[in-house]
Amino acid sequence: MTDIVLHHYPASPFAEKIRLLLGYKRASWYSVEIPMMMPKPKLMPLTGGYRKTPVLQIAADIYCDTALILDELHQRLPDPLLLDEAKLSDIALAAYADSSLFAASVSWAFQPSSMADFFQGRSDDFVQAFLADRKALRASSIVPRPSLGQAKDRLELALAALENQLSDCRSFVWGTSPARADFSLFHPLWFIQQAKSVAGILDAYPQVGLWLDRMRAFGHGQPQPISADEALALAAQSTPLAIDNHAKASLQTAQVAEGLQLDAWVEVKPSDYGLDPVRGRLCFADSKRITIAREVEGLGLLHVHFPQAGYQLSVCKHAPDS
Repeated sequence: MTDIVLHHYPASPFAEKIRLLLGYKRASWYSVEIPMMMPKPKLMPLTGGYRKTPVLQIAADIYCDTALILDELHQRLPDPLLLDEAKLSDIALAAYADSSLFAASVSWAFQPSSMADFFQGRSDDFVQAFLADRKALRASSIVPRPSLGQAKDRLELALAALENQLSDCRSFVWGTSPARADFSLFHPLWFIQQAKSVAGILDAYPQVGLWLDRMRAFGHGQPQPISADEALALAAQSTPLAIDNHAKASLQTAQVAEGLQLDAWVEVKPSDYGLDPVRGRLCFADSKRITIAREVEGLGLLHVHFPQAGYQLSVCKHAPDS
């Protein structure tokens, strides 16, 4: 198969979700370490402005958001025991973990008493720049971050429920093999574990601890570091996967009614935070995915893919400059 390239940085919890999936799949992949904060000058040409971490690149196809990345990797690295896509309970629990539970984990992990756990060896200037970057990321968010008290309540509720779910000695959330929910639940709790000063909140849940150990044992597969320039060169020498006419015909009727015709100039942006729009020509949309085409100087044609859930798609009033 075409090489998998993950653009990420080690401390990113959402990147850990995907690194762990690659470990479960025993995959070989290329690792591009990106900056923890803006600017990200060698990532933006690929995404068109999407700045969240991680980003998956497969040749000239760029995949944004771990909900879509996880599904894409599952399709490319098939495993019949993983990700029963017919289970609404699995989809709903994964969405809860990626949103409400993750927000609580960030509030809990970023207490003043634990900040040193994340920024050991970093200068004060770096810390202040990082905090300013994250404040800007959430500046237009309509979803407030929970207070420390709210975060504690959310975490204890979720941990107690997960402890109860695992109390029959099952290995994973739904049974003997991991599903989407396992990977989504893991990364917020992994993030808390990195904040050693406040990670004691996990100690009261022994079954959760054993489950975390089982998940962590998957490792990260076989990553091979490459430079951002090498990843850009790979995109430049590649073309996106073709979208056949049958797939194009699946553009949702509701979106057509809203003026979202194929080949129209559109913009896509998250609906929670990090509301930087990505603009291009709409070349595919179905119930799960949005794909836009972008012509980028020096790279040629790229297809940038987003999940439908959690994203806004609208027609551009004016064509982008690039």
